[in-house]
Amino acid sequence: MSNGIGDMNPAAFSKHSRDKMMHMNGPPQPGQPFKFTVSESCDRIKEEFNFLQAQYHNAKMEVEKLIQEKTEMQRHYVMYYEMGVFFFFF
Repeated sequence: MSNGIGDMNPAAFSKHSRDKMMHMNGPPQPGQPFKFTVSESCDRIKEEFNFLQAQYHNAKMEVEKLIQEKTEMQRHYVMYYEMGVFFFFF
């Protein structure tokens, strides 16, 4: 009875080992993460941080703008309410 490995000649076995290693450590397949150097990883993290920081800044500015608009709308509401109450009683 043969186990398959003993039947291979040494050249075929080393090719089999190489193929197996390429399958395990070969070029990244779709869905597999890429391996980056430390420098590349740091650069990517820095780029992502700067992008997120810019998004945060834009969101913060938008919130401040909406708060100002809300305050202005509340002022108008109070003014119209006071005018309505004034005309109702007089």
